Amino acid sequence: MLFTVVMLLKDTDPDYFRDSLESLLSQTMDDLQLLLIDQNNESGFKVFVSEMFPGDERVEYRRLSPQKGRGFSLNYAIDSARGDYILFLGQHERLSENALFAFAEKALHDEEAAMLYCDTDELWDGERRNPYFRSGINIELLRQTNYIGTSFVVKREAFRRAGKFSEHTKRLPEWEFLLRLTERRLKILHIPKLLIHKRGGEKEVSYDRRERTGFELEAAAIVEASLRRQDIKAFVRSYFLSDALYVKVTYDGSSYDMKRDSFLFLKDQNVRFPTRHAVEKLYGVLSQPDVAVVGCRFLGAAFSVSNCGFIFDKSGICYSACHGQSVFSNGYGGRIALRNDVSCVDFSFCLIDEKFFRRSGGFDKKLIGRDLMLDFCLRARKHGLRTVYEPEVTARYLGREPLSSKESNDILMERWGKVIKKGDPYYNENLSMGTDNYGF
Repeated sequence: MLFTVVMLLKDTDPDYFRDSLESLLSQTMDDLQLLLIDQNNESGFKVFVSEMFPGDERVEYRRLSPQKGRGFSLNYAIDSARGDYILFLGQHERLSENALFAFAEKALHDEEAAMLYCDTDELWDGERRNPYFRSGINIELLRQTNYIGTSFVVKREAFRRAGKFSEHTKRLPEWEFLLRLTERRLKILHIPKLLIHKRGGEKEVSYDRRERTGFELEAAAIVEASLRRQDIKAFVRSYFLSDALYVKVTYDGSSYDMKRDSFLFLKDQNVRFPTRHAVEKLYGVLSQPDVAVVGCRFLGAAFSVSNCGFIFDKSGICYSACHGQSVFSNGYGGRIALRNDVSCVDFSFCLIDEKFFRRSGGFDKKLIGRDLMLDFCLRARKHGLRTVYEPEVTARYLGREPLSSKESNDILMERWGKVIKKGDPYYNENLSMGTDNYGF
């Protein structure tokens, strides 16, 4: 298996660049092609590279005009690549010494995977800090922010099926490409390991304050185009928050009153919901053809979160996501504030697709509490359907939340044990599990 490592050079720091190249030299797997695309205004990096890799045929240096856009440069690299898999790596990023081996191992284990991505941390004066443990592929989250980033591995065959990077998208071609992969339902796998180390304080995409309007317009345009291709009605706008770029997607649920026969509205008698137009907002999410369940954010005492959906451990026990955290917090990776694909939501206040409910046989009466809903959501996932958490709709328990039992959990594990033991795909195994989750 041959890997092509692509690095685009622009405004390159020689010391950081050298360190990145040294991390490639120290890989435990050395069957690679290194493709360096130089777009610096004045470049002496050709001599720099030839001195560092004298006579090394694995290394290819190409010079492109600085005026060429990022999408054009990435596609130029794809056309020049010989590898079965292409790793797009930042010019200042450092690879863990077993990174290529870990990517290769995952790719060999599942040859259907079109793309692979991993967790990252930051290098500050030689020390590793600020690990970012990502979710598995999360369509709703990806529509709001590129949580995957710009460094990932793509199987060469995937470009034939999904197309290359958009050259019309000048600033954010990777985000547009990732959205296109999800539209075509190509398999994307996450490796929960810290394989790529970024430079502390350096952004993957430099959002120059003079160009922020351009970034906002482009981000909104690529998400809007993706939704339009899927015939999903929504209002889209983008914004910056703490130097991070986000897109707010508001799905059109205005037809919910005429479509009441298409969904089931579940509400426990002990639940109150203060959100205006709550059902309309939930129906906007549910109206997507690949969504089976949509739930809301439950509030606790003293401006805290009771749950924003649930995560499950390998024994099938469900825990309230972000329990006890502040309602004013965004949460880890935006988990509280942003719409997310999740494994399970609270059935005490949710909307369910009526056709799938009937087709799948509804709830299993032998299960109770969270087991009942997890079983249903796992059935939906098995059929390629999603469960979504909607933070803009809130609810609150007036009584006690219904609990599960050992007998119920035993039935759940007998039915779904093999799936559950693989772990929650929307929760990173490196984060803490239990009631105090989304911590280290």
